[in-house]
Amino acid sequence: ESRKSKVEGRKSKVEGRKSKVEGRKSKVEGRKSKVEGRRAKGEG
Repeated sequence: ESRKSKVEGRKSKVEGRKSKVEGRKSKVEGRKSKVEGRRAKGEG
């Protein structure tokens, strides 16, 4: 049982790390889109 829970914990840790990376990616994407919007405004 304890071994199972250990494995589960490790899995959840990995998942958390993945979601962190995803969040960072989405943040960068948002910043990019902001810059794009500003550029479009300047051109228009």
